[in-house]
Amino acid sequence: MNLLAADIGGTKSWLCLAKIDDSGKQNILFERIYLSQDFNNAISLIERFLQDASAQVLEISRMCLALPGVVTEQSAQLTNLGWQLDTSELKSFFSIMTAISRSFLYKNFKVFPSR
Repeated sequence: MNLLAADIGGTKSWLCLAKIDDSGKQNILFERIYLSQDFNNAISLIERFLQDASAQVLEISRMCLALPGVVTEQSAQLTNLGWQLDTSELKSFFSIMTAISRSFLYKNFKVFPSR
C-alpha cells in the first residue's frame, strides 16, 4: 500500500509518501515540511507536495490526515487556519481512499515524522 500521510498544523505541515508492505514495514519515500499559512487550503498544500515529490510518486492508494481542530468522520474544521475539509471532496479530487482524524495517523499507521 502506498500512503500519503500528513500532519497538518496551524503553523507548519509535515507530509510524506510511504510504502507500507503487508507486514506493516514502512519505507518513507519522500517527505517535506511546509508553512501552512502559505496555502489557501489543504488541497493546494497536498497538490504542492505531490508536485515536489513528482520523481518519487507511485500510485497512492490511501491518504491519512492528522488535523488540529474539530474532526468528525466526514469533515474537519481547522481552527487556526480557517480551512474546512470534507472527505468526499478529498476522495473526489485525489481519487483515493481518505481518512481524517486527530490521531488516526499515529494509532493506525504508526508513520511518524522524522523531524
